[in-house]
Amino acid sequence: QGGGVPVINVTTPNPSGLSYNLLRSLTVDGIGLILNNSLAGGGTLLGGNVGGNANLATSGPASTILTQVTGTDPIRINGTVEVFGTPASVILAAPAGIYTQGAGFTNTPRVTLSSGTPQFLNGGGANVPFDQASAVGFLVNSGRIQIDPAAGSTAGAGIEGTVGAINLIGQTVGVNAPLFAGNQINVIAGNQLVAPVATGTGRAGSDWQVSSTGANAAANSASAQNGLAIDATAFGAMTAGQIKLISTAQGLGVRAAGDLAANTGNVNIDANGDVSVGNVYGQQAVGIATTGAVTASGAVRAQQDVTIGAGGDLTIGGAAQAGNNLTLNAGGKVAGAGTLTASEAIDVQAGGSIDVSGNVSANRIAMQAAGRDGLGDIRLGGNVGAPGTITLNAARDTTIAGSVVSDSDLNLATQRNLSVGGVVGSTKGNVSLTARTGAVTTQGAVVTPGNLVVSSGTDTSLGGQVSAAGTATVNAGGNLSTAGQIGSNGVLTLNAGQNLTIGGQVGSGADAKLQAGSNVTVNGALTSTGDTSVTAGQSIALAGDVAAGGNATLSASQTVSGPGNLSAAQSAKVTSGSIDLGGQVKGKQVALTANGSGNLGDVRLGGAVSAPGSVTI
Repeated sequence: QGGGVPVINVTTPNPSGLSYNLLRSLTVDGIGLILNNSLAGGGTLLGGNVGGNANLATSGPASTILTQVTGTDPIRINGTVEVFGTPASVILAAPAGIYTQGAGFTNTPRVTLSSGTPQFLNGGGANVPFDQASAVGFLVNSGRIQIDPAAGSTAGAGIEGTVGAINLIGQTVGVNAPLFAGNQINVIAGNQLVAPVATGTGRAGSDWQVSSTGANAAANSASAQNGLAIDATAFGAMTAGQIKLISTAQGLGVRAAGDLAANTGNVNIDANGDVSVGNVYGQQAVGIATTGAVTASGAVRAQQDVTIGAGGDLTIGGAAQAGNNLTLNAGGKVAGAGTLTASEAIDVQAGGSIDVSGNVSANRIAMQAAGRDGLGDIRLGGNVGAPGTITLNAARDTTIAGSVVSDSDLNLATQRNLSVGGVVGSTKGNVSLTARTGAVTTQGAVVTPGNLVVSSGTDTSLGGQVSAAGTATVNAGGNLSTAGQIGSNGVLTLNAGQNLTIGGQVGSGADAKLQAGSNVTVNGALTSTGDTSVTAGQSIALAGDVAAGGNATLSASQTVSGPGNLSAAQSAKVTSGSIDLGGQVKGKQVALTANGSGNLGDVRLGGAVSAPGSVTI
């Protein structure tokens, strides 16, 4: 002992500097433990002097000290473990697990706690005898690693001391106290072989590779608590250069309720069950990948990319912010009230639906809801904006309750219904609204300095304000109706497979072309500075006004009727089976032709017909 502190003289290391120490049991109480890695004696940090370690006489000090407990009891560390002499990495292994309360490590660059059986490996990762080993892996089949603060306290770090790397490798892992490491924290759970590899080449970009032993199912994880393979509570925050959480136990989740902060590198979570996180920060990137669901209740931020992939649902409760690209990919639905922000691109892919009520901002935005859940809706409730393109594609319905504004082209496409209750537009590009088999409904504003194309498989209802500085083309497979202010500086084209109803004000700075497979009803005002043509497969009902800066042409197979007015700066032509107009008809030339037979073929005029040129009836 050194001043009353227990001392272990580490065994003679092999040629690679690995010292292998076997114990039946190990408990470190509050007074601590000294691992003597010095040939010369001297004073320790924990107190008292120790003599030199004669085991090092021919080999020199160890670079790695492995202590394996072979008994049935777990290792318990309730104090500080000091490496006396030359700094060395410390590895503690026990199949029954390792439990710490107020643990500390000094004079060691790397601490590894594992419930696996140590495997001696060469540089190529092959199993070799101890004297040929240069690395240590772990065969994990049992045991839990549990990190707690000192007994009776919630303060203090889970592992005190200045440590470069912390590795927690067990069947399951619990962290209930903060962890700090200068370089990296690796938390690895599951029944598997865990082996060190070259820096950054392992699982999730870690320094560790995992290989299944065929016993990785949740049913074989006896140490699991609350269905979690890795459970970091709100007290279990982690701060390091980079952080890796890896769980391969099928169906077991990962919880990181405390903050995860990588101050020089990445945060990566790789799981085989549900993942829930609080605040996550990566100085470089954040990556979360799991076969289960992902719930982010806090802010997920990175200076570079944020990538979250879930086999199930993905829920963003706080902000997701990326200095470069933000990618959200879910086999189920993507939902959240938080804001989504990226300097470059935001790409959201959902096997089910997308429901985001927060603001979305990036240079380019793409969202696709595939509808494998039988739905496939996109619902956006916040403000969505991008200097570049915005593309939305839904397998079923798309609903815009907030605003979607792009400085470039904006393309909104849905398999069924598209509903705009807020603002949709572009400041510099074109706008396209498509409902392939369903309806398009606008009640807010649709604005573009370019061209506007609206297409629906069934009905289109345009309310509010619809404005295009270029051309505007609206094609409806069923009925088409307008109720607000609809206008374009270029050619305006309205096509309805069935009925076309004009309410409100509809205008074109060039030609206006209206066509319906059945009936056209003009209840509001239809104007153009160029030619206006209205064509109906059956009848035209003129209750409002039609005015053209060029020619005005009304054509119907059955009747053109109503009390409204028709005027043209050039010629005004009406051709139909019968004509019954109660308002004024004006033009340089006026031609009214009733070409029907039987009950048709009549012309009735209740208002004035005026023209400086010819009038033909």
